[in-house]
Amino acid sequence: YQEGSFTSETVDGLALRQSISPASSWNAEASAYVGGFSMVEQSDNGLVKPRAEKTLGGQVWLNTPISGLRFGAGGQRFDLTGTALVSDQKDSWKTYYVSGEYVGSRIKLQSEYRKTMINDANVHFKAYYVYGGVNVTSRLSLHGQFDTSALDIGVDTPGEFRVEKYYEDWTAGVTFAVRPDVVLKGEYHWSKSQLLETNIRPLGAPSRPVNYGIVSMSVSF
Repeated sequence: YQEGSFTSETVDGLALRQSISPASSWNAEASAYVGGFSMVEQSDNGLVKPRAEKTLGGQVWLNTPISGLRFGAGGQRFDLTGTALVSDQKDSWKTYYVSGEYVGSRIKLQSEYRKTMINDANVHFKAYYVYGGVNVTSRLSLHGQFDTSALDIGVDTPGEFRVEKYYEDWTAGVTFAVRPDVVLKGEYHWSKSQLLETNIRPLGAPSRPVNYGIVSMSVSF
């Protein structure tokens, strides 16, 4: 989701994790965390770096008796200072998400739905993706993904409106393992977006097509 914006890979605080294994073929993994982190936002004047504090979040993964099949759910809330979305630069966020995953010997399927509610800015952000991959041979794999989001602005007010397809992306990809520690990757994206850095248009204007490809090599040692 908008990699590099509104995201953080670490938390300055405390995280706890617990495995739950009852006397059955079902088991679960639960985690919770508190603390703070920094984010990056794009504004009309460039990038700003707000700070999230009083963060409280957690998630649960439920592993089913079917090998490779699991479901997850989680949530997060925090207070934000330095944000460009409201005039006093202070707001609070709440996010909820659910997900499912199946990893088999040849096939991998993933999907996740997320909803974020930004209190003072009166904005709801919804997004989901569906991914599928198949191992054609021991070296060759094919991948496909659909990713989309919508933005509700002025929720529950007379001026409420929805930005459909705030971001939408269809992706096809292929990976080839030259050897176990060297993998070649290629992907192509058919996108429509309002998240463009040039020729910025008002929210609600038609999303513009942005198609691009990526070729890369991954090496592990």
